[in-house]
Amino acid sequence: MEPTPQPERFLRISELTKQIGLCRSSVYNFIQTQDFPKPVKIGSRSSRWRASEVDAWMDRQVTPKGKPAPQAKQR
Repeated sequence: MEPTPQPERFLRISELTKQIGLCRSSVYNFIQTQDFPKPVKIGSRSSRWRASEVDAWMDRQVTPKGKPAPQAKQR
């Protein structure tokens, strides 16, 4: 029997900043300069981040022991 897939979870900016440990301005800077997930519009004045995309981004930030950390993209 296969496990039931979980529905996609959306994060508010306040939840996002707590989860990744960056302030709001850093989140928007990372969106512009790096491969950070972009928010999705869920209403005329509301945006959220897909939790699965944020989790995948966090996984990519972790470097295995003994390997150099990836360099940040330059503007």
